[in-house]
Order: sequence, then structure tokens, then C-alpha cells
Amino acid sequence: MKNLVRPVLIILVVLAGSYFLISKGWIEYSYFIQTDFLFTFLGVFIGFSISLYTYITSMFDRVREKINQVNDEENAIIKKSLLVSVHKNIRKDINWQIGSLILVVILSIINLKSVCETDCYLILSRISDSVLLSVFILCIAAIKDIIKVAFLFSDYLINEKSK
Repeated sequence: MKNLVRPVLIILVVLAGSYFLISKGWIEYSYFIQTDFLFTFLGVFIGFSISLYTYITSMFDRVREKINQVNDEENAIIKKSLLVSVHKNIRKDINWQIGSLILVVILSIINLKSVCETDCYLILSRISDSVLLSVFILCIAAIKDIIKVAFLFSDYLINEKSK
């Protein structure tokens, strides 16, 4: 339960910020909120994330070997537990992107005009656009996290002082 609080808060803050920006008309979202753009965007980023995941997991054995060379056993145990944590976080980022793609599909299928009257359509349309903008922002953040891990692993393996 405690592990869910931070991600849920981040999603709610991004969603609220997106709704505020869209309701004020401060963002021209007509292009990148279109579902065909988001399908392409998410498809490419999911493929890129899976490629990075493969690259990162291929380095796990070399990172583990380098950790085993550390003289401090306590430090080695901490670093090995971080490997498990990193793997879980990458998996969450990729699952988020796949879930986002499913959400975009669902929102593109729903015809908001048939769901409600004119008054409620504007509100539902803003909420839908806010969700799509939030998906866009959070998927960029997820891919940024995966890229950051790839660079950290590469730097760790290259840097001889990190033994």
C-alpha cells in the first residue's frame, strides 16, 4: 500500500495539471493528443523501452560480477538488492506504457457525444484530453527513467573506481 501512494500522487498531480492547462486553453494539444499520434508515439516508445530493457538485462551479469569484486560484503549485498529494485522499476515503466496504449485505445473507441448531453460533453472532453496529455507526459518520464538506468549501468561498468 505504501508503495502505491507516491505513483498515485504523481499521476493525480500530472492529471490535475493537465486538466488545468487544457481548461485554461494554455496548451495547443490538437496535434499530439490525437489518438493516431499517441498510437504511433506509444508504439515506438514501447519498442524502444523493450530494446533498452534487453540491453540493460544483458549487462546484469557483468554488473553482478563487478559487485562481487567489492571487498565490502555489506556494500555488495546492498548493490545486489538495488539490481532487483532496478529490474522491478523498469518493468513498471514498460507496463505503464503498455497500459497507456490500452487506455488510448479505449478513449479513442468511446464516443463522448453519445454518452452525454452538450453540457456534460465539454467536461468529459476536457477530462479525456487531460488523460491523454497526462499519458503523453508520463510516458516521456518513464522512457527517461529507463534511459537513465541504461546510462548508469554503462557508467558503472566503464568506471574502474566503482569497484
